[in-house]
Amino acid sequence: MRTMQKQFVVVALLFFPFLLRADIKVFTFEDVNNNGIRETTEPLITGLMVSAFDASGNEVGFLDDGAGMHLLPAIIINGRLRIVVTGFNHDDLRQGKKRATSVFFAEDGDEFFVPVLKEQPLDPTANNILIPCYEKGASKLKNDSPAFVRFPFSAEGVAEMFGGDGPNPTKDASISQIGSTWGVAYQRSHQRAFASSILKRHVGLGPQGPGAVYILDYSDEEPALDYFNLQGITPSIGPAIDLGTVRREIVDTEIDKTMPYALSTVDDRTKRASYDVDAFDKVGKMAYGSIEMAEDGRTLWMVNLKQRSLIAMDVAEKPLIPRQEILRHYELDNLNGIPNLNFRFRRCVNAGGNTNVGGSEAFTDSNRVAWDKNRYSIGGQFAYKNFKVANTMSAVENTSTGDLYRTYRKGDFQYNIPVPLDETYEVILHFAEPDVLQVGDRLFDIMHDDELLVENFDVVEHAGGAQKATVLKFNIESKGGMINLKFVSKFGLKRKEAILSGLEVIGTSISESGVLRPWGLSFHKGRGYLGVVSDASYSQSRDHLFAYLLSFDPENITAGFVEELAFPLNYPRERASNAHLQDQQPLRSAAWVPWVDTWEETMIPTIGEPLNIQNGLLCAYAQPIFSKISFASDGSIIVGLMDRWAHQLGHHNFSTVVDDRTLLIGYACGDILKAFNEGNGNYNLEKTNADDGVYYRKDDGPSYNGEFFYEDNYISSLAHHGEVITGGMLI
Repeated sequence: MRTMQKQFVVVALLFFPFLLRADIKVFTFEDVNNNGIRETTEPLITGLMVSAFDASGNEVGFLDDGAGMHLLPAIIINGRLRIVVTGFNHDDLRQGKKRATSVFFAEDGDEFFVPVLKEQPLDPTANNILIPCYEKGASKLKNDSPAFVRFPFSAEGVAEMFGGDGPNPTKDASISQIGSTWGVAYQRSHQRAFASSILKRHVGLGPQGPGAVYILDYSDEEPALDYFNLQGITPSIGPAIDLGTVRREIVDTEIDKTMPYALSTVDDRTKRASYDVDAFDKVGKMAYGSIEMAEDGRTLWMVNLKQRSLIAMDVAEKPLIPRQEILRHYELDNLNGIPNLNFRFRRCVNAGGNTNVGGSEAFTDSNRVAWDKNRYSIGGQFAYKNFKVANTMSAVENTSTGDLYRTYRKGDFQYNIPVPLDETYEVILHFAEPDVLQVGDRLFDIMHDDELLVENFDVVEHAGGAQKATVLKFNIESKGGMINLKFVSKFGLKRKEAILSGLEVIGTSISESGVLRPWGLSFHKGRGYLGVVSDASYSQSRDHLFAYLLSFDPENITAGFVEELAFPLNYPRERASNAHLQDQQPLRSAAWVPWVDTWEETMIPTIGEPLNIQNGLLCAYAQPIFSKISFASDGSIIVGLMDRWAHQLGHHNFSTVVDDRTLLIGYACGDILKAFNEGNGNYNLEKTNADDGVYYRKDDGPSYNGEFFYEDNYISSLAHHGEVITGGMLI
């Protein structure tokens, strides 16, 4: 009997092999923690389609139960099949990072769990805004001062603690615990936030130094604090990580000139003014810029400002231990698609002085010539006169606007202008006789080194009248990397003073203008986006300031960058303060200027300048940082620009000149711009403006016709601030 049963089984196997095959099942599930493994609490998810292809390419569709299970019946399975999952998008359903995703192979009886990342709708009542906070002085002992706070997304108005009726922010970390941070990224799967260190002059770093990223775990009622430090770690790809160092000393007294590197721990914050001299140049050049969580929910990307690089770190595990195998490091200069910063040399100087009253302001005229404030002058005096200037914006002579000619240098003086190469330069000198004089009333010589260029030059004669703009053009051979122009007074009938309103120096060769500085970072629809600026630090030319938005594939960054957007930063802007005044205000200008390494390069005078009611000198020197990148619902890009100066100066601190005890108050003059999505990967910067309310000028912004976000101002009885953005934003 047993023999007969065995024979029956053999016959069944021979004639009915399909009876041993089993269905192929594919389950699609929401991988909340993005580890590729379905946990018992992770639900199945619908909205995807599954198909099978045999060796000949014939397609067979799976049966969809409408609840996240897809089945291919055994009866139609014939050999190994290629399984394709489709329907992923970058709006609400994205591929998981690990295990089977969109394409894999299966045989009869196989079961697969396909991880899916699902975009969660924003619940304003259940979400918080996380914000770093700062306080000048050393971070040590500041146990009660907030460094990282949160408040409800739905909060409105002014917090109760500041006199309003809104909710007070909740302190999640103190200054002594984390110090100065800027970049913030949130990992939903592990309910934790990452906050990266930033170097702010006069503000202490956290106890782990510039390489630290602090972790705030919100999975429990009270957030738990942790950190990791990437300084010195060699990743699996790329060079050892270096976030830089800054020389600082901690003291418990007020700071005097013998303590140039000190930060103080004194309780009275009004007595914490510092020099912090080593930090001035290093702001924006060390520690971290922006950090962002990639769309996969498990890769933390960080901008390394010191090495100008991107760091990618797998943060799926908890607790998190940084080590070689979970880190990748990519230096920008080693990747394709980096913008070329070699430009033709051009330097334009608004001649005159540097005091706020009567000085020469940086501005951009309607010919899109970017004028710098007065610099490189020796001797003479500066002057300002408000008069109506004729022959401005002449297409024949290429004269500028009246603002250039109302400020001027006078007397015997010279301009010693550094140039990158010894070659022939076109030099254009701008003049307008400010007084009502006649031919012969004012005469002077113009020289290059000891060579006489023009003898007995008469502005009125050359212009055809007084108070009329005119130019002189020369081709001059530089010597020793300099062009040295001398203006020597002669006896005229009424004046013995040379004058000059502006000068342009234009080179022939192409030379390196500066350094590419990264900061902003974002991820959108499968692409990473990096915001960078050319800092024009070598040429010190405002015409060489550019912003670039570069995209990359997070799964294959070695393929390089694609330039999505590029635009000059020499566009007209409203002032940081005194925006309502017509007279020039050099210390209030928000015009973007090249990055500087030293205080002396700013040409900001401190002695004799009027102070505000807080006994501080108000001053601006806006240096651009491409800090934030956000995407609107229509695919348009919102660009956030931050002012480096705000991080260099702070409030009521000293310059780097240790003998100067003038207290300085720095303005923050960032900007928000809109790049309209034109489709096919094209963007149109500031295509339209919305200047239909209060504004200080109508020709500002990259359009030279007003700004799209025009209400970035603050008006009070004591201040008219035209540019007030600090660089951070969120959509």
